[in-house]
Amino acid sequence: MKGIALLALICIVPLVYGYENTQYGFSFNHPAEWNQAADPYVLAVFTAPGTGSYEPRISINVMDRTRSSIDMVMDQIKLTYSSLFTYFAIEEEANGTFMGLPSRIMICTWRQGTYDLKMIEIIVQKTNRYYDFGYIARVEDYGGNLHLFEGCMDTLSLFDSTYEDSTSGIRLSYPSGWAMDDVTFEDMAMFYGPEIDGFLTNVVFASEPWDGDTTTFVEDQKAQMSEFLTGYRLLRDGTIALQAGVCRDLLYEYEIPGPILIKARAVMLCRAGVAHALVYTSVPQVYDDHLPQFEGMLNSFRLGGLIQALLV
Repeated sequence: MKGIALLALICIVPLVYGYENTQYGFSFNHPAEWNQAADPYVLAVFTAPGTGSYEPRISINVMDRTRSSIDMVMDQIKLTYSSLFTYFAIEEEANGTFMGLPSRIMICTWRQGTYDLKMIEIIVQKTNRYYDFGYIARVEDYGGNLHLFEGCMDTLSLFDSTYEDSTSGIRLSYPSGWAMDDVTFEDMAMFYGPEIDGFLTNVVFASEPWDGDTTTFVEDQKAQMSEFLTGYRLLRDGTIALQAGVCRDLLYEYEIPGPILIKARAVMLCRAGVAHALVYTSVPQVYDDHLPQFEGMLNSFRLGGLIQALLV
């Protein structure tokens, strides 16, 4: 069917208007004259102009999931729909690729009030991030606007995401598709990359009050690592230049239960009574593979509105 063929989509793109989300690292063009509407359940919704009945719409959502799969994500979505929608039914499902990435497509129907609705939903997975795009319309309107959704999907672009804390002025970009968690731990943002041998390559950005300078903070951290990390071994202790000052740059190894050997690099700076650290952690066999991505994060780092250009 036409919907399933969208996984290998080639079409003429209609006149569209751009939507860009730097927080999740993507842009997506919506049809001309379709308006963005507020919706508490999804990231963005665009609706066709109409007279007040249920108008065709495109919804966009983004989900970060580690140690998951695209099938698991879609199964959870289906369970949610089954509990929320009356007469929810799946017409078609398929796995495939979109933009060379793993994808899952579903065509389904349900009853909402007096309307019989139909939706095509596409999940695109990049590493630990799942981009969710849906086109929803009344059954009688579905076919008339499907080509617009197909054209918009052809404009999808994925790029590095931006983490920003407007209160502190901290800003940095992180690799496209990495999951971000800034909720679990206070004053800490965690960025999760690919998993290998049961370990998720990651970068942690942490801030904490510190009454001293960078040197005393680093010595305190080294003492804690020596005490609490099994098999801790310092491989390098150097500095890197930063427009706002000089950062310490540590390279070290330790073990976690398994045992699994871990290799880490920590870049630390104290300024205005606050200590900041960016810590890259991986298993040795892929450390060099993801090191350029960590260095890209360092080069994008801004603190208090000043560009922190790190010279490695």
